This record gives sequence, C-alpha cells and structure tokens, in this order.
Amino acid sequence: MIWHFPYYHPEKGYEEAPSSIGIADGFISQTKPVSAIRMGQKKLIYFWEDGRTEFYDLDGDVAESHPLDGGRDLEKRLLDRLDDAGARKPTRR
Repeated sequence: MIWHFPYYHPEKGYEEAPSSIGIADGFISQTKPVSAIRMGQKKLIYFWEDGRTEFYDLDGDVAESHPLDGGRDLEKRLLDRLDDAGARKPTRR
C-alpha cells in the first residue's frame, strides 16, 4: 500500500496555521508533504522537505514509537513507484 500527500496544507495561510496537531480545537494545522509505503508489517514514511525517512516493523511496534535503521529497499520502491505513476512531486516552500 502506498500513500502520497505532495502538498503543504492549508494552501493559503500556511505560515499562520499552528504547527502542531490539535484535537477538536477548531484550527487547521500545518501539514507538510509526506509519502508512505507499507509492505506486510514493514512501513516507511518519507518526508519530502528534507528527504528524511522513518522505518518501522509494525509487528512489534504498532504505535510506530521506535524507528529502526534500514528501509532503503522500501524507500527505493516507494520513489520508483511514484515515478512510474507520474505522481506529482512537492515543491519546497
């Protein structure tokens, strides 16, 4: 499964939006471009702004609390699949 969000949200007023996510606070928080891939119990999150990744084994870490080293194969698979699909890539602010 692949999930891809190539946008900064909200598009208007991004700088004024709160950077943290609140619950039922009536505000729309800043969302930065991010993509993820999950294969079985392995999950990789790719942060477009700085190329950083987080890699998890959901079998032992359902809450995604302990990122692991590795995941380069999933990163390559994610980026290749997005290229193959002609997915829109984010532009940096």
